[in-house]
Amino acid sequence: MSKSVWDNYFWIPFRNDSGETIPAYSSVKITGVVSGGARTTLTVDKPDSSATMFATTGPFSVPADAYGSACVSVHRVAKFTGSVSSGNRCKPKSADWVLEEDSSGQFVCLGVIDSTKSLGLFIQDQVSSGGVKFVKAPSGGIPGRVGTLLGYANCTIWTEASSTKQIQASTDTITVFNWTTSPVCVNGDRYGIAAWCNSAWYIIAEDCNDEGSTILPGTGSGTLKALSDFTETTIYPATGTSGYYDMRFTGTGTGGGFE
Repeated sequence: MSKSVWDNYFWIPFRNDSGETIPAYSSVKITGVVSGGARTTLTVDKPDSSATMFATTGPFSVPADAYGSACVSVHRVAKFTGSVSSGNRCKPKSADWVLEEDSSGQFVCLGVIDSTKSLGLFIQDQVSSGGVKFVKAPSGGIPGRVGTLLGYANCTIWTEASSTKQIQASTDTITVFNWTTSPVCVNGDRYGIAAWCNSAWYIIAEDCNDEGSTILPGTGSGTLKALSDFTETTIYPATGTSGYYDMRFTGTGTGGGFE
């Protein structure tokens, strides 16, 4: 019995919930699963910017509400858009069925199978979107954390040119969170390293300003010496006499006043 190239891939049934016909070799967003008795079936839709889990369809189109087979292997054969070559990182294009070049993507192109059909072989990064990125913060840097609320900013990914060894800005951006209480990447060229942590990009930094507790208000008190005599003040042309008596002032962190 002959063996197909597709036997090397892991396939699972899916139901097309997108309301559209899914073209062949499409990248789809996994939205959940439905029970099919002895078989579990994925539910899929068109990718969007919030999607994190993806599958790839086979060499046949799948009408709306119909069932097909999705590839969830590390290696994928998928359609792409634009110019993609071996070594390029890609991610599913939002509101489309194809992959597009993006240096923050979780798929890496191993090679182009058919350039006229924009078909390539891709491998899924084993740490998803992980690793580290060299980024440049916007003007003003990345704001600091306030309590448990993280600061964040949209940062540009920078890469290096292999021929000149110079760094250069890419066209891709990622949201980078700042876990420290101080703004980071504020001065100079505003470069930094962001690492994948939990499910987001965090700036690599040190926090030397967080004292780890709430600073309570200070306390203090003071007493003015008593005035033994009245003090006369003459204002021309009018003349008046005023008297200042014993005055004391006390204060604490919760209030105070004059006596």
